[in-house]
Amino acid sequence: MEDGRRIFTDKCVSGITANADRCQHFAERSAALVTALNPYIGYLKAAQVAKDVLNSHKSIREIILEKKLMTEAELKKALNLEAMTRASENGSS
Repeated sequence: MEDGRRIFTDKCVSGITANADRCQHFAERSAALVTALNPYIGYLKAAQVAKDVLNSHKSIREIILEKKLMTEAELKKALNLEAMTRASENGSS
C-alpha cells in the first residue's frame, strides 16, 4: 500500500498546479455563489440571477451589473471569493 501511495504521488500528483485564471473563471460562473447576494438583493432576485447565469453563460458579476442590481464596489465586497474560502478568525471554517 505504501509503495502504491508513493508511486501515485511521484508519477501523478507531484508537480500538479492549478490554473488560477481558469479556476477564477469557473468560480465566478457558479450559480451557487448567488446565495452570497441574498442580503444585498434578496432571495427572489438572487434566484433570477442564478437562472440567468445558467441560461446565458455569463458571470454573476456581468448579470448583476447589466441589471444594475448592485454597484461594482458592492459586488467586490459580496463576491470576494478569497474571503469566502478563508478560515474565519475564530478558527472554524
